[in-house]
Amino acid sequence: PSSSTLYITTEGAIDLKAEFSPDGETWREPAEESPIVFEEAGQDVAFIEYDAAAIRVSGSNTTGVDLDLRVTA
Repeated sequence: PSSSTLYITTEGAIDLKAEFSPDGETWREPAEESPIVFEEAGQDVAFIEYDAAAIRVSGSNTTGVDLDLRVTA
């Protein structure tokens, strides 16, 4: 089985809602990964125990966020 890791860097405070999909059609919001809360600029790593070939993230404000999704076979 595959897994995924989401690397997150924010420019300030923001709450992120992350939804993951193995096929780009069926979306899941895992309770342990979402919401991801930043009270100030920072970094975090979310480990997803399945192949998340697609991700969609929404933020609570317009703070800049850099995301890097890496899939491990």
